[in-house]
Amino acid sequence: MNSISVLFYIAALLALAYTAGHLFGFFIKHGRLAATEGTVYSISLNSTKRARPHSKWGKVQYKVKGKKYISQDLVQIPDTAEIGTKVTVRYDTEFPDKIYKFSWLQITIALAVAVVCAVAGTVL
Repeated sequence: MNSISVLFYIAALLALAYTAGHLFGFFIKHGRLAATEGTVYSISLNSTKRARPHSKWGKVQYKVKGKKYISQDLVQIPDTAEIGTKVTVRYDTEFPDKIYKFSWLQITIALAVAVVCAVAGTVL
């Protein structure tokens, strides 16, 4: 086993740990999640480079049990969104100020990276 193979195996383990951590978090929090309608509160022009195509980043305002919340972190919003646009917000019922951000795409990509790195480590 050469040093390049070891690096690929380490990358595979890291990607697998990322995948496992996000899946574990999803299954732990899944029963505590609720959704509500929120509105776009502000739009960040600085974070548009990290947004996926047809999306941008902003803060949202939403109401849970009569109390208003504004997201502390930036969340992805549709590219067509303007301030005041209605969006769906998923939040933790125990901590309504925490918006839940989960992406099956990120998990799938991390798992694919783990598999490719493991195969590359084996082949090299």
